[in-house]
Amino acid sequence: MNDNYRLEPFATDRKKPQRFNPTPLQVRYRMARMDALSTGHGVTDAPIAAILNCRAATISTWKRNPDFVSWLAAEERRVLDHLWGVILLRAAQLALQGSVEHLRLLAQTRGELTKGGQPPVARAEVSVVVEVPPVTAPGI
Repeated sequence: MNDNYRLEPFATDRKKPQRFNPTPLQVRYRMARMDALSTGHGVTDAPIAAILNCRAATISTWKRNPDFVSWLAAEERRVLDHLWGVILLRAAQLALQGSVEHLRLLAQTRGELTKGGQPPVARAEVSVVVEVPPVTAPGI
């Protein structure tokens, strides 16, 4: 048999990547975590575990699962993407009411200011020198 020849599996034999299927408790964890984030509270395992009536070690175990972490991050991005337009509109309203900080935030978001509050540095600088001959009075 030729060593350079290799049989590829049929398309039906290849395993399809499995989509993460969270448990109902994991879904409740995501909702409790988002609630805590939206109210400005810290997000630690112990208080959320108490709300869910589970052990903090259970949540810690989930966080070591890359599929769970990817799912949670994707869900949080989806929620943030959904809210981003509303957030920008509210920031624009506050900027129009005179809030310098919200105006700065909007300018940064649009790329018109750097985080230091200064306009972005031009990518290329051009110097123009115009030479005008000196004006001399006639007869001098």
